[in-house]
Amino acid sequence: MLAARTAHSAALAIALAASLSACNAATYAEASPTAAGVARFISNDTLIRMEKRGDLDGDGDQDVLLVLQKKAQAESAPRGLMILRATENGSFENVIESPNAILCQSCGGTMGDPLSDIEIHAGGFVLSFEGGSRELWSRAYTFAYSKAAGDWYLERIDRKVLDRIDGHQKESHATREQIGSVSIRDFDAALMAQDAET
Repeated sequence: MLAARTAHSAALAIALAASLSACNAATYAEASPTAAGVARFISNDTLIRMEKRGDLDGDGDQDVLLVLQKKAQAESAPRGLMILRATENGSFENVIESPNAILCQSCGGTMGDPLSDIEIHAGGFVLSFEGGSRELWSRAYTFAYSKAAGDWYLERIDRKVLDRIDGHQKESHATREQIGSVSIRDFDAALMAQDAET
């Protein structure tokens, strides 16, 4: 009798766990990008590494910025950035795909993945990277939306380097007048870093 009750209790526990799992899966599906109409833009061989939402073009609507990485991609390969702009009917349209906008996973040196954050503000966004070993570095690239061009352009670069041994710190900044015209479509974070070092 005890064995039968134990088996019955175990069966109930398994059923309850399955029910909770299904419920959690359904909740996740509702909260995931799929429910928000984003997944249709992502191919099966691609992972979303970061998703940010905000008013990227200054029109008051919530747009989406995605960091994408191929599933079979090497850690030394650059990652892409996609911008989905909100439409009048509540869906999204793919307006930007920039394949080299995000530094590779191994580009942060001993600090790991260099992608620190992406901050969205009305009419633009900031890509922030950091990494290093003895010398810790950080780079922030600020992009602003141009309504006339329907594109985002690099407005400012902020760089910092800190020597962890002697505490020496260096900072440098560059504005659009110094940088030139750089669209997010053509932005290459790795090449931009190399140019800064030369």
